[in-house]
Amino acid sequence: MEKFLSLPFNQRALHFENFALKTFSRSSFVGEIFHHCVTNKNFSYKIDDFKETVYLPFEKIELPVPAGYENILKDTYGDWKKPVFTHTHAHEWSVDIPYKEYYEKSALMRP
Repeated sequence: MEKFLSLPFNQRALHFENFALKTFSRSSFVGEIFHHCVTNKNFSYKIDDFKETVYLPFEKIELPVPAGYENILKDTYGDWKKPVFTHTHAHEWSVDIPYKEYYEKSALMRP
C-alpha cells in the first residue's frame, strides 16, 4: 500500500482505472459517485451513451460531450429542457444598488 500511495497521482489514477475496467467493465451501466456521496441518490447511466463523443457549442468554443447527453440529462434532471425560475436560479446584480439593499430585497422573495 505504501508503494502504491507513493506513486504520483496520475499513475495511481491509471492503476485505479485499469482495475475498474477489468473488474466492472461487464456492466451495461456506469454509475456516478459524486451525486451519490452528496445527495445519497444513485445515478446510473447507459454505458452506450458514453461510447461516442460529439462537440457542442458553449459560449465561444466547442466542447466534447457524450453523444447520449440528452439521455444522461434526462436521467439526472427529468425534463431538463423546461426552464426553472426560482429565487435561487436567477440573480439581478447592479453596481448602483448596495449589496445590503439587494440582499434585503431578495430575502423578501425567499420561501
